[in-house]
Amino acid sequence: MHSLLHAAIQDRLADAGSFIICDTQVSGFPIRYVSQGFRDLFGFTPEECLGRQCGHVVGIPAIRAADPELEEAAKEHCLMEEVVDKGLYNLELRLTEECRKVISDPDGYVGFTLAVNRDSTGVLFVTELFMLIHKHPSYGWHYFIGFQKDVTDLIPVGHLLDVAADERDELEELLAMREVQNRCEFQVRKAHLEHLDDQLATLWQEWLRQAWLATAPDVGVVATAAKSQPRAPTAKSHFKRPAGHPLAAPAPFARNVPVEDSPPDDSTSFLWGKWCGRLSKMLGGFEQKVEFFTDNATCRLEILGKVVQGQYCVDASQVPMVLEVIWMPYTNLPDWPMQILTSDPVKYSVMRDGSGLHMACPYPTDQHPRQFIGPGYCCLHPVEDEHPICSSNREVSCTETMAVPLATGSCASFITVG
Repeated sequence: MHSLLHAAIQDRLADAGSFIICDTQVSGFPIRYVSQGFRDLFGFTPEECLGRQCGHVVGIPAIRAADPELEEAAKEHCLMEEVVDKGLYNLELRLTEECRKVISDPDGYVGFTLAVNRDSTGVLFVTELFMLIHKHPSYGWHYFIGFQKDVTDLIPVGHLLDVAADERDELEELLAMREVQNRCEFQVRKAHLEHLDDQLATLWQEWLRQAWLATAPDVGVVATAAKSQPRAPTAKSHFKRPAGHPLAAPAPFARNVPVEDSPPDDSTSFLWGKWCGRLSKMLGGFEQKVEFFTDNATCRLEILGKVVQGQYCVDASQVPMVLEVIWMPYTNLPDWPMQILTSDPVKYSVMRDGSGLHMACPYPTDQHPRQFIGPGYCCLHPVEDEHPICSSNREVSCTETMAVPLATGSCASFITVG
């Protein structure tokens, strides 16, 4: 992930103010970007922060990990260990509650708190922290931003811990006073979000590129005989259907064991062959090549010189038709901004007409799409026709034309749009 391009993007995003950007689409909100101001304030490099939770780098969890008994903190700030412990506990409760409110109201609520932080040398200091969730206007990616400011000269660490450990309302009064004083300054920082949106678009595409390169093996690693000997799904795969199920796989999988050829299924014949198209910018804008084989309903997907294999089936009784695929990823990387591939079946809407093969994948949600629109839509063209790759896919709505439902197992019709 820490490629030269990624480092260059980090420099482009650098700002004198201290802030971090965290990924709301991944459990724990891992850090995706740290500003130059953050690096200067805390003394950590991007490599020490990226992919980790903020609290485990500079927050109370990091303080407790470095000083489990809080002896050093108590001695340095002339407090009893019990006071330090209770003060940190109450400050963490306040921070957790503010985060919860931001998550509950991502479009409106801006969180604020005072925090005791730890820099790379182990020194404790007090920061004011503003928090909000912002949605990228083009990519739909929700990211969490935390703005920090060192206020130790105004509020010493010992004073804040002592106040936080007390059951009186002094902490809330102190927080309210500081929040009012700093709202105007925060609005100036918030105005920088438009600039960040532009820069983060490039960072997002770099994440997707790195994730895909790490998820799938090279083309040369994939055997040419893979279509007759596909990788088997895991034992937990939901793809196996009982006999007679309309989406039952035409042939069973067995790891590293050849599968006998089964008779071609005419209901999938409109897919057969090689196709190419370009993903939406939200999914990286990469060229993809998809090949559907006639035997054993197997397929393969190639992006950036990497290949994954899968098995597919079609339910032609639905409108639009449903293409269900199990992709067998090389590995899973759950801490990336989006899950590139999973071991569960993926349901696509699919249709073919004179302009090509239309596919819509379930993104940005995991719900099966019903229209050929949005970031998950891609129009593919037959490779044999040497048709130029789509640079901008036309958004086609299923309401423009309706497919005639066909009984499962019968020949699928080609749909003409317009």
